[in-house]
Amino acid sequence: MRLRRRVELILWMVTLGALPAWANNPPQPDGLFSIILIFPVVILGFRLAGASYTEGERKWRWLRGVLFGLAVILAMAGSEIAIVPLLFLLTFGLTRGIQIMNRGQGSKRIWVGALVCLWTLFAVSDYIVSLEAHSLILANESSAVSRLRLLSNAEVEFSEKASKASTPAFGTLEDLAKTGMIDQEVTPVYAGYRFTLTLSDDKSKYVISALPLFFGKAARNVAIIPGESWLRLFGFNLPKATGSRNFAVTESGEILSSEDHLVQTPGRQEVEKWKTLY
Repeated sequence: MRLRRRVELILWMVTLGALPAWANNPPQPDGLFSIILIFPVVILGFRLAGASYTEGERKWRWLRGVLFGLAVILAMAGSEIAIVPLLFLLTFGLTRGIQIMNRGQGSKRIWVGALVCLWTLFAVSDYIVSLEAHSLILANESSAVSRLRLLSNAEVEFSEKASKASTPAFGTLEDLAKTGMIDQEVTPVYAGYRFTLTLSDDKSKYVISALPLFFGKAARNVAIIPGESWLRLFGFNLPKATGSRNFAVTESGEILSSEDHLVQTPGRQEVEKWKTLY
């Protein structure tokens, strides 16, 4: 008995520790949290309805606990691999709900069993929806840094060609586009960020800054409350933040970042005080 309790405790700790999986992969935490809540909902449903487990179900309870724990851990992947454990958990919840209706006492067994089934359907659907409701801030920031690196490389190439004509200088976005250094379709707004290129008077120095169109911390875009992903999917309670950091690059080639909320394009002196990203 003690060994079984220890195994169950370890599985629950690992399962609960899976909630921050959103940092690298969807789903959002609310999707996993809803799935985890299927188990206490089933247990509470059995007790409220006065239903009981069969001897066979009691005997293999520890094995089911291991399988359920593995199912939740696999569901962390948020990809095709999660389909099988998701179907397993869906079958478990619906089966238990029906058993409550059949084994429970009094009329309450019907509505208790129905609530267990409804919660199971809700939890699985919340998980599926949470795969598409994750924050785009991290993706936007990654795209912004990639765009800065592209523009920085283009400036280096432009300057090298200019130096051959004895006029070493950097160029504007229009100059880079005309000479084929960047695509003609490169726009000042990209991936939720606004890009601004500023040249010194003699064009020997430049600063390219990328500020989010809507500034906000990434934590604001994390869905935690069960069902919150449903609201976000339909546009409710969805922060407009497109980025939580500002980025910039100078002729040194270093990518700089700042977490300050800026309204205007920063000057060179301000940018040089930012932290070096890499």
